[in-house]
Amino acid sequence: MKRSIGENIRELRKKNNMSQDELAEVLGVTAPSVHKWETDKMLPSIDMLLEMAAVFKVSTDSILGFEVSESEKKAKVDEILELVVDRKFKEAITLAEEVIKKYPNDYDVLYNSAVAYCLYVEKFEKTARKEKYIMREEELYRRALLVVPEEGRQDKETDLWYNIARCKEDLGDWKEAIRIIEEHNHRGIYNIKLAEIYLEHARDVDKAVKYIESVADHAESDLRRCARAAIMVYKERKMYKEGIDMCDFELGFIDSLKTGFDERISYDIIKADVYFKRALLKADLKDYNGAEADLDEVFKLIERYESIERVPYSGLRFNLEKENKSMIIYEFKDNKLDEFEEIAVKDGDERFAELYREKRKQYNLEL
Repeated sequence: MKRSIGENIRELRKKNNMSQDELAEVLGVTAPSVHKWETDKMLPSIDMLLEMAAVFKVSTDSILGFEVSESEKKAKVDEILELVVDRKFKEAITLAEEVIKKYPNDYDVLYNSAVAYCLYVEKFEKTARKEKYIMREEELYRRALLVVPEEGRQDKETDLWYNIARCKEDLGDWKEAIRIIEEHNHRGIYNIKLAEIYLEHARDVDKAVKYIESVADHAESDLRRCARAAIMVYKERKMYKEGIDMCDFELGFIDSLKTGFDERISYDIIKADVYFKRALLKADLKDYNGAEADLDEVFKLIERYESIERVPYSGLRFNLEKENKSMIIYEFKDNKLDEFEEIAVKDGDERFAELYREKRKQYNLEL
């Protein structure tokens, strides 16, 4: 038996651990009004239905008591997406509007219908017709915001706000696009987009650089970690030549990052680490002359690194005058050298381990 709207409101309120007074306060109405809704003595307005749907994180259909066939709805959404994949955009948005009428408050329907509009408008030049479709796309994203499912809520909301901002940019309101993205830029995932807008529309290079640098820092760090892991995988699988190639790639990548920066802000210790791994791999191939040359590079880099002011363990250079003088500075050199020696011994190649010790003596870097 279908439940009344009042019964649905009461069940949803209790499910959210709210009293009638608390729900009334959130909605900006009186507690007697909530009581009348729940006892079916009065129906809430459409605006109140939308507000309650947002508060309870459900669709208005759930409040109204409509039973939604998930399989039927999914089939319709899949049909829209298939038309999009086939580049039948006009048919896709026509079907989307029909499905929206049946499922007006379903997140999947609203979101994927907006996507269909997004791809459809790309074929138009900048005309009033194109603007009409972009405005409809934005409207659908905003409606989807009211019914975002709880699972993955933050990521979905961030994505929706990004798309709303993109619509604003396409409509010429780039300042509003920047405001929206900066307000909802969860974990900085849209920093590159902000940089693009600042460059293209505001011609503000300084602000663009700020966002580009934040992305570059993470990107280069992730790439270096991947390369380092790949080097160790190659070693474990006895794919020594491939490991050496990966070392060469990482060394070239690190050098490219230094271009245009103060030489002191270098990646000396990171490079030393890569040269050491390459020396290990060359020793695995019994190329001890090559291993020795790489160890020379290791110790030269550490010597140069130590010739500049002490730095924290991260290896990042900074202006000590601007930092707290009482901060603890990590003594990097001895710890790194001991770490290398421990690896050399554990590797099991006695000739390489002895070669490492000799080089350490040669460069007067013994403990």
